[in-house]
Amino acid sequence: MKEFFLLLNETYYSEAIVFIIQIIAAIAGIRLSKNHHEAIPFIIYIILDILLLIAGWFIAVVLHYPAWAINYFELSNFGISIVEVLVYYQFFIRLFNNSTIQYYLLQIRKIYLLLVIVCLVGWLLKNDYLLNYITKLTEVIGLIFLLAPTLFYYRYLLNNTATYSVFDRPSFWIVTGIFFYALASIPLLLIARYITRETEMGRIIVTALYYTPYIVHFILLTKAFLCRKPLMI
Repeated sequence: MKEFFLLLNETYYSEAIVFIIQIIAAIAGIRLSKNHHEAIPFIIYIILDILLLIAGWFIAVVLHYPAWAINYFELSNFGISIVEVLVYYQFFIRLFNNSTIQYYLLQIRKIYLLLVIVCLVGWLLKNDYLLNYITKLTEVIGLIFLLAPTLFYYRYLLNNTATYSVFDRPSFWIVTGIFFYALASIPLLLIARYITRETEMGRIIVTALYYTPYIVHFILLTKAFLCRKPLMI
């Protein structure tokens, strides 16, 4: 148990906070999904993320970081990022009642999946360059691809008179969470490896900042579920 708390302390208990918020989000999402089935993909994504977090703790505390742990963490992080992007793109495709926007979103999703295939080929070939750099680049591009539809959404809100208040719209909270998460995570993903190599203070700063977008993201997703309305509103 002491090792577990030491592990949590390494991330300043940010992982524990993320875990608690994800549990709350999952419960709120499951309750919502009884009447609104569009919440199910979000729930699957959240539960997968929770399971990966628990598995990471098990590998660290019980197995004491075996040799394959680094590859596991890189691939699991990459895998959950794929699920995340695909779930949110499916949400955006259903959210926009505009065939032109839907067409472009589908094309962007195809480009993203092509990059994912390249990464998987790199993994199969055991090519460290493809695995380390192209994988990280694909994660960043996936987040950039998520930013574009959030801007379409905010433009839509500005140009349309709403039946609902903006703050009563589940979609507003989901999109705002995606926007903040993507915008904050992109620079962190790009510079984290270089900063953490330089100084201990750099590692501390990156660690403190790394989980902040996740925390805000899942708080806003929980807020969307608690609106108790269809998520496409």
